[in-house]
Amino acid sequence: MKRKQVKNSKIYAKTQAVKARISEYAELPYDVLLNVPKITITGDIQVAVENHQGIIEYTQNRIRINTIIGVVAIDGEEMNIKNILAEEIIVLGSISRVEVVK
Repeated sequence: MKRKQVKNSKIYAKTQAVKARISEYAELPYDVLLNVPKITITGDIQVAVENHQGIIEYTQNRIRINTIIGVVAIDGEEMNIKNILAEEIIVLGSISRVEVVK
């Protein structure tokens, strides 16, 4: 079973590398072609995560969002989710830290 996972991960890595080169030559943004998350931080009050795969944890002090590259952990105080769409989540509050955990 592990051999198949290793093979699949190698194929996935090669596919991503080819897509990255295509993105570079075609001058397309990486997030569009590779479907990687785009994280936009506005001051210490807002974080927008595009290309997400859902919410893992939601409290007033911590929000964790699943993405293809890992979990985006947002820490702060009095946080809430302003908007949840299929392609974007917007978090508001007093943001103290944003981290991608692989």
